[in-house]
Amino acid sequence: MQRNVTLALTSIKKMRAKDACDIAMRVLDQVEMVHKLAAYPEQLSGGQQQRVAIARSLAMMPELILFDEVTSALDPELTGEVLRTMENLARDGMTMALVTHEMSFAKKVADVLVFMHAGKVWEMGTPAVLFANPKTEELNRSINSEL
Repeated sequence: MQRNVTLALTSIKKMRAKDACDIAMRVLDQVEMVHKLAAYPEQLSGGQQQRVAIARSLAMMPELILFDEVTSALDPELTGEVLRTMENLARDGMTMALVTHEMSFAKKVADVLVFMHAGKVWEMGTPAVLFANPKTEELNRSINSEL
């Protein structure tokens, strides 16, 4: 798993292996995956694989990470693991743009929400405003479908 995280650092950024390993350990710790350091991808759960993918992104020291339905193929327990990791990233100041159907997570973590339906933006604003006063029936249904 460590090589999974260090590969881009050593081959793209031309970083020394020792420095790349130090970064890998830091980001794997950040996503709570150091205990699986010797594991191969097929030995990890879907949620653990997603967290390693997040670590791989973090290792590149991005200003922004894009997530597209990162929890769509996960069961509720694994979804919770990944969402907790993303919540911690948000708390630590990582800027993220994500596509999600996890409305409660979006409400809890987002600074700005963009509600899209049928390929178009229908509403945009802070979670407090959108959840308290949805202007469209589509957003109201999405909010209430999770409750």
